[in-house]
Amino acid sequence: MRYRPSIITVTCISIGTLVGLAVAGSLWLGLSSATQNTRRLMEVQAGALLNTVEQRIESRLQPAAEQAQWIAARFADATVALDDRAELDKFMRGTLAATSQVGDIALVETDGTATRWRRADGISQLGVWSDRADLQEWLRAAETGMAQHWREPFFADNTGEYVLLHNTPITTTGTFLGMIEQVLPITGFSKELVQLAEGTPLVPFILYGRNRVLAHPALLANSTDTSTPNRPLPLLSSFNDPVLQNIWSDDNRKMRLMATVERAQANVTWTDQSAYAILHRFIDDYGDEPWIVGFYFDLNAEHDTVIDRLLKAALGGLGVFLFSILCAILLGKRLGRPVAQIASVADQIGKGRLKAIAPLPESRVADINAANLAINKMVADLDQQQLIRDTLGRYLPEPVAREVLRDNGELTPQSSIATILFCDLAGFTSLAERLGASATVDVLNAYFSEAVGILETHKGVVTQFQGDGILAVFNLPLPNPQHARSALDAAQQITRCADSREFLGHRLSVRIGLCTGEVLAGAVGASGRLSYTVHGNAVNTAARIEALNKLTNTRILLSSTTAMHLDTVQLKSMGEFEIRGKVDTDELFTVADSA
Repeated sequence: MRYRPSIITVTCISIGTLVGLAVAGSLWLGLSSATQNTRRLMEVQAGALLNTVEQRIESRLQPAAEQAQWIAARFADATVALDDRAELDKFMRGTLAATSQVGDIALVETDGTATRWRRADGISQLGVWSDRADLQEWLRAAETGMAQHWREPFFADNTGEYVLLHNTPITTTGTFLGMIEQVLPITGFSKELVQLAEGTPLVPFILYGRNRVLAHPALLANSTDTSTPNRPLPLLSSFNDPVLQNIWSDDNRKMRLMATVERAQANVTWTDQSAYAILHRFIDDYGDEPWIVGFYFDLNAEHDTVIDRLLKAALGGLGVFLFSILCAILLGKRLGRPVAQIASVADQIGKGRLKAIAPLPESRVADINAANLAINKMVADLDQQQLIRDTLGRYLPEPVAREVLRDNGELTPQSSIATILFCDLAGFTSLAERLGASATVDVLNAYFSEAVGILETHKGVVTQFQGDGILAVFNLPLPNPQHARSALDAAQQITRCADSREFLGHRLSVRIGLCTGEVLAGAVGASGRLSYTVHGNAVNTAARIEALNKLTNTRILLSSTTAMHLDTVQLKSMGEFEIRGKVDTDELFTVADSA
């Protein structure tokens, strides 16, 4: 058998004779690692800040664009008409309530008539814009093919803040009706930038194009200039920020420190007082000009930063331990490689990337060789367990899968008072006939993914998919004293989800029945093939209550046993109903505000 010395023997012989060199080598390696980590941390923080600003912009503007598309669709399918002014006014006020980002909405008709709905005071104003010089040209461009369009931001004197306009043409039965104009206040961008950079030396900004300032801490000051109505954004060349004015200077130098930040440019610029780092990113989705988000900071502001201290320590140690460093590197490579491999594998295990781990090689050092063999076996066992968990998780509810794994494949039956939720799609049979099998499955999967996520958020466990129906139980196997309320909250969120979005381009309508009672849960089936399911009168009753939504013209119906558990919820009685399979009638309820 080949002799393999222990790591202690190797360490004593090697490091013991070079203790002085080892100290210096450790200092150098520590400083190098700390420098790299500091650089990576700065890059991560810089990228995170840019990503956050970009996400804030998207979260503020994208809902308005989506709402404009939805409004245009309602005119196109004649859900809303110009000649029914009362319904139009009600519809427009509703759209304002749905998107808090939008300040005002205006509808400009082809004859120049303009109606404006204001969020601030809830008033709708009717006016005539036909005397505006560019109005007809604007409408002709929209009629001949202008799609949704973001216009250049400007300072609106009637509101006292900077705003952004979003225009969308509307038509019905192929006839051009006019334009929808949404007004989005954007002064809040400057406030959010200040909040994001609070406690840091960063000065954030957003430019519109290369020469207009859209958001900056200096824009928070109230403007008193009323000489130019609806004036544009301030020019960068005249803006009171000498650092930002240099952003496009030919004298700037590229900054290597943050060169890896995704979709960003990093430069160093100089003023009379100091050197500054400027990091910025282009966003091309919101107008004819790109939005440029970024920040800058003073490179010389803090001389006692972490990087400064690391550089000073490195320079001091370099002269004293130069020879020791060279020796330690040679020795450290031989001794450190297996340790680094073990650390890398441990990191991959922590991140769950078991498939990416290559087996560790044998080592001449006995302790390292034993550790490599043990880690290889551990990775193989973990990979097998992960495969089992992933496989079970696809076919069983997650809580049930955990019980099966914990009890070596055995699942003890459970009985408890629980609330059953049965959810079905209205009119899905006709939709399935139109779509065909493959498209139907895709739509169902998209809908099921949203519905199951909602149910699991409210501690519900999905036990069956019955065609286009979902059967879920609350309080089994996960205990939940508020199971009736959780089931109702889940039902309401599912209906809101179905109302507010499309699934692969298709609108769906749901009907839901809730019933509370004694429920038995467990695994049933053949000896070699089991299925987890729930049994009890409440299960059948929930499905039959769901079907009664057709008679009551509701979308959520609750049994009296469920209503008994909802003291704090305002319910509306729908009367007594005969339920198939039950001798006595049952009083059914729905949520008062959804009746």
